[in-house]
Amino acid sequence: MKKKVLAFLLASTMVIEPFSVASAADFSDGKGENSSMPSENAIQMGDKVCMTYDDSTRTATIFGTGDMWDYLQDGATINNDKNPLKDINIDTLIIGDKITHISDYLLYSNNQGVKKVQIGKKVKSIGKYAFQYEASLNSVVFVGKDIKELGTGCFYKCTGLKNIELPDSITRLGVYCFEDCIKLETIKLSNLLSEIPTRCFDNCESLKGIDIPESVTNVNSGALEGCSSLEYVHFSVNTKINKIDSSVFRDCVKLGRIDLPESIEKIGVQAFQGCSRLNNIPESVKFIAP
Repeated sequence: MKKKVLAFLLASTMVIEPFSVASAADFSDGKGENSSMPSENAIQMGDKVCMTYDDSTRTATIFGTGDMWDYLQDGATINNDKNPLKDINIDTLIIGDKITHISDYLLYSNNQGVKKVQIGKKVKSIGKYAFQYEASLNSVVFVGKDIKELGTGCFYKCTGLKNIELPDSITRLGVYCFEDCIKLETIKLSNLLSEIPTRCFDNCESLKGIDIPESVTNVNSGALEGCSSLEYVHFSVNTKINKIDSSVFRDCVKLGRIDLPESIEKIGVQAFQGCSRLNNIPESVKFIAP
């Protein structure tokens, strides 16, 4: 009898509880506290990433480690995993400190009332059209300094956004990144930014001024077109930029001062069309396109 009991106990210690991908992950609650598995109401948004939602505060918290899955325009991944944020109303979105990539089309065209987005310490990139059309968004806080890239149309038509300060770690902005952010008044660019892409600030009609750091080597077509409140543009004296592309400052009707560096040699087609107050083009410019 004793032998049978002993055999049973030995066998029971070898039973392994089955687990899901989610429960095997090293999750974080966004505050630096780790647990071996998420809460029961957590929904997976990456191989080791989950989301919880607090209905009382309308706060969505994305936590875990590594990259979030990228979604398509229809709100699902290529493996047909549904984006859970499409079905809830959110005031605050918190991206945890161990997330490294924020999804493509995370809140695409939902206009869910998001007012604040907090981006965690380890985020390196924000996917394309991640926050497009979030008209109520008025606060974007970057907690860390690891972020390198904001994707195409990342904040396109975020019409409530008034001010934003980009960390100096950012080297690339996607095209249309802040296009039609009509209430954007001030922006601080990264000192490592390599270029201002096509239509990046197109129709930011409340933007009053912009300082372009010396790291920028290109200002591409239509980058600041239609910024009708823009009064000044300051280029760093040490910049190596040698060309202003087409339509860059077109219809910036209040632009009265622009500190173009002596390195500028060419000005593209209609680069300053409609800038009737501007008259300080440097002598270094050898060619102005008709």
